[in-house]
Amino acid sequence: MQQVKWMLRSMRMRVPQRLQWRLTLSYTLITIITVLLVELLTVLVVLGYFLFNQTTLQVTSLHSQAIQAFPYFVHGDPDRAELTAWLSISEKQVGPQVNGPNGQPRGFLSVIDTHSVVLASVGEGAPAPALPLAVPDSAFSHAQLEQLLQGRRSALTYDESGSMQLQVVPIQADGQRPVGALVALVPRLGLSNILSNYGRLGAIVGINLVLLTFLIGLVGTLFGFLTARSFTRRFTRLAQAADHWSSGDFSQLIRDPAPDEIGQLARRMDRMAEQLQQLLRTRQQLASVEERNRLARDLHDSVKQQIFSVAMQLGTLRALMTRDTEKAQRRLAEVEKTVKLAQQELTALIRELRPAALEDRSLIQALQDLVAQWMQQTWISASVEIEYSEDVKSVEGKERDKLPVEIEDAFFRIVQEALSNVARHSNATQVHVQLQIVAEDVTLTITDNGRGFSATQSTLQSHSGVGLRSIQERIQALHGVSKIKSSEGEGTRIQVSCPCSLKQEVL
Repeated sequence: MQQVKWMLRSMRMRVPQRLQWRLTLSYTLITIITVLLVELLTVLVVLGYFLFNQTTLQVTSLHSQAIQAFPYFVHGDPDRAELTAWLSISEKQVGPQVNGPNGQPRGFLSVIDTHSVVLASVGEGAPAPALPLAVPDSAFSHAQLEQLLQGRRSALTYDESGSMQLQVVPIQADGQRPVGALVALVPRLGLSNILSNYGRLGAIVGINLVLLTFLIGLVGTLFGFLTARSFTRRFTRLAQAADHWSSGDFSQLIRDPAPDEIGQLARRMDRMAEQLQQLLRTRQQLASVEERNRLARDLHDSVKQQIFSVAMQLGTLRALMTRDTEKAQRRLAEVEKTVKLAQQELTALIRELRPAALEDRSLIQALQDLVAQWMQQTWISASVEIEYSEDVKSVEGKERDKLPVEIEDAFFRIVQEALSNVARHSNATQVHVQLQIVAEDVTLTITDNGRGFSATQSTLQSHSGVGLRSIQERIQALHGVSKIKSSEGEGTRIQVSCPCSLKQEVL
């Protein structure tokens, strides 16, 4: 059993794995098998035709021999010795012979005159010359033989036994009366007799089959190779286009103009790529619209309210300038403070509009700069901690190459939004940002010591805009997860993570 399994396994290993060679092998085998089947069918048709029409073929051959005997009757009574010599030569051309028990050919060939007298005869059991031709009673009648000798019949046949047939044809020229008749006793051959008597012809046919099979196999292999190469090249273009699409580049099209099924598939895939590219453009436009809406909400919630407050205080200040200068000075200080806050808010919003933060820097450098600027604006203490796994540590100075652009951009935005929430709502004095990069996942954790909130499901859903829901939407777009832990008076901890391959980008 083990040997059988080993043989099957070795046979599978020998089968070509490339599609081009498999198609070539299949084309060659199909071509050779088809040619062999056609040749075999041709041989069978020829053998069948000969088996079912051998009497007609033998009579036709006997007619051609009878025409050759006519010149011996030109001077009247022919020379029997010359006629016998001619019969000895013609006996081999009448048809295939079947050997008898003594190894001699069975059957005979004789010439008779118009009176049915045998002039010459050769072969086993041939009738004696100078005697009338003896015809069995069950054979054709003497009247029929007379009709043939008078030119009113073209041939007479009689199955003498199961394997022999007596045939008589007239000896005559075109339009002349017969001068005699050619009589032959020939065998009725079966398939085995044909194969044995045509052994030399069979050898020739066999050699022809071998040569023809070799030539057809060579030509079939060549055409199969060329045809298969054409197919594999088209499949290669499909694979290359699929690789570009998997990396997010839908500008690479297949462009196969062939009208066959592969061409139709290629055109459908091209249309799909164009639609996906259009979808990406639409998605980017929608993202831009969403970003503008977010900024509009931020302006409404922060800067607009502060400017409205400044306007109200200025109106009050105008009234106090003439009555209470000291109180007006205090109101003026409050207005200046409010204006500074609005300026800080506008600066933060403008910074969020600059996507170039990650163009020439790694995510780590961008986060460190972001946190440093945020500390200067808010006077809140903040720190950044970066952790790598061992396989990431082995490659130094290439942090940008380790994370896909989509992850870097999303994590940068998440830190921006989280820090903005801390500055607006938490009243925190310390913030800690931790980024953990491993070969399989990347995790971002933002912790503050602010006042916190009750992190129930309804509370999380109520935080819209730049809040927690926006963070959740960003990480869900990367097929990641987010965890938010917070309680009243104990600060907030936001943790997001997503799968990250160091060699493939997240689509």
